[in-house]
Amino acid sequence: MTAVLPDPGIEVEICLGVGRTDTAAVWDTGRFDVNTWTTSDTSLGDWVDVSCSVLDGVDMTAGASNDDGVVTRWEAATCSFTLVGYQWNPNSGPYAGLLAPNLPVRVRWRPVGSDTWMTAFLGAVGDSGFAYTHKGNRPRATVAATDGTRILAAFDGVEQSPAGYGETAAQRVTRIADNAGWPLNLRDITPGGVAVKETTLAGVAWTELLAVADTDLALLWVTRDGRLAYRPQGKVTPQRQLTAVIQCGAPVKAGPVEIVPATRERAGETTVTPMDITGQQPTITRNVVSISRQKSEVAGTEPATFTARDETSVSRFFTHAYSRTDLLHTDDAWNQKVADAVLASSAWPTTAPNMVALDSRADYDATAVLLMLEPSISIGVSDGVDTWQCEPAGWKVTLSRARVYGEITLTDVSRWFGSEWDGAQWDIDKWGF
Repeated sequence: MTAVLPDPGIEVEICLGVGRTDTAAVWDTGRFDVNTWTTSDTSLGDWVDVSCSVLDGVDMTAGASNDDGVVTRWEAATCSFTLVGYQWNPNSGPYAGLLAPNLPVRVRWRPVGSDTWMTAFLGAVGDSGFAYTHKGNRPRATVAATDGTRILAAFDGVEQSPAGYGETAAQRVTRIADNAGWPLNLRDITPGGVAVKETTLAGVAWTELLAVADTDLALLWVTRDGRLAYRPQGKVTPQRQLTAVIQCGAPVKAGPVEIVPATRERAGETTVTPMDITGQQPTITRNVVSISRQKSEVAGTEPATFTARDETSVSRFFTHAYSRTDLLHTDDAWNQKVADAVLASSAWPTTAPNMVALDSRADYDATAVLLMLEPSISIGVSDGVDTWQCEPAGWKVTLSRARVYGEITLTDVSRWFGSEWDGAQWDIDKWGF
């Protein structure tokens, strides 16, 4: 049965894909998230609800880095929890032979009284992600799962004849997904993007996808419900909607508000009171940026290089050079667009906070923000004096029986959305003048 969390006002369902419990409980196929048993023996189909066996709570994490990429590179999301009971013995329990690597894991939630479940995590147990211990009368099993990014990171394509010259970035993402056997029903790829050079599809699928995202200034990630998502040119044609404002001193609500997810990337247009707003975003300074592309064997033209400089930043912080010569676009005019985008995000530091902490005990609406957050969602953050428009660069969320709480790491994207940068004002804010 599901677990009801009275304070956050939600139901939680934690499931393992163990399905049948007899010898017929074997996989029919071996592709990610299309694994099925010959028949189903529960109302959930192949999913078995283990919510009431979970000790303490569920931890979910997601993270990203922009140290190496032109754009923020998202990494695999994870989920971990501990099960209590002898039935989780993988050798002699009722699910013997099933509690092993590639065991599917799903976490869903919904407001109490709602008929609509929303997925907070979908993935599978890794090679060492299931461990059972039995000391005295305390049988425990730890479960650690990773989302579908690991499937794409494990697929190494065989070299093929070059193909795809001039197709859009989104079409290239589709080509790579097809080659890796990614299910059609688990794709959320927005059409469009810059034209790219040909590919042989040789190499790791996730590495190929990251190269496309870097070239296209795009958003690429695996959503909470397991879909491969791609948003072309997300850094230069912002498609994100401001969906939540985290603000110190926000009015305390009398009770939970109605959560109506218009899309899977919507956290509700509401103001949320944080537990804390801390730190300052780390500075990655790039004020002299040189961008070119790989040579296309199909087109045969030699790549040009465009260099952009922010002289004011150079005079203040010295030269911090950044260069990319491995991008996949076909039009040299795109070099300037990429270089300008890098300068806009990296030539000057930001005073935006690095992290916000949310807790359903401080604000009911924190639950929806923490459990529905996606990279495509933008968040307004205010410390009571200054306000920044940010996007998530990662999160840590804990679902306990009493509350939902966690931390969101931030990236200041105010300048992507047309805000003018004032270096003098940064000095004043930074040094407290």
